[in-house]
Amino acid sequence: MRGIATALLDRKLEEDDESIGDIAVVAAEGEEWSFSGLVMISFSAFDDFDLRPLANDLIRSSQVGLLQWQTDENDTEFMTRKTPADLAMDFQESFASCRQGLRSMRWRAAVETLETDDLFAEGNVATLLDLDDENWGEEAVLLYKRLSSAMRSCYSL
Repeated sequence: MRGIATALLDRKLEEDDESIGDIAVVAAEGEEWSFSGLVMISFSAFDDFDLRPLANDLIRSSQVGLLQWQTDENDTEFMTRKTPADLAMDFQESFASCRQGLRSMRWRAAVETLETDDLFAEGNVATLLDLDDENWGEEAVLLYKRLSSAMRSCYSL
C-alpha cells in the first residue's frame, strides 16, 4: 500500500524503500487521466507509514486507521494508537461528509449492500441518514460504540 500511495501522490520513496514497479497512466488520446483523491485504510497496528497530506501532493489524501500523529511539548512528532473514543469521533467526522449531497446516496447504497448480511443489518447504520441535523452526531457516536469490531472497521471506511 505504501508504494501505491507514494506513486499516486508523486512522492519520493524513502531511502530504505525499494521500488517494485510503476503506475502506468493509460488514457485515450485527448483524455486526461486522474484520481479525485486517495483514502488509505488500514486497521493493522503494523502499518506505521505517514500519509498525511503535503502541500505538493498531486491529489488530496487522507488516512483512516488505528494510528494517529501527535506532537509532544518539544514539538517532536510521534505516532500513537487511537482509543475507541478517537475511532468513534473519526466515524462521526467521516459520516459528516457522507451526509451531504450525492455522497449520502452513495453511502446509503454501500451500507445497504453490506446489510444484505443479517449481522450487518442488525447494526441499522443506514438510519443515521434519516436523522435531523441537530441529533445525528451524538447518535452516530452512540451507534458506533454498539457495533462489533468487524462492523466498526467496515463502517469506518
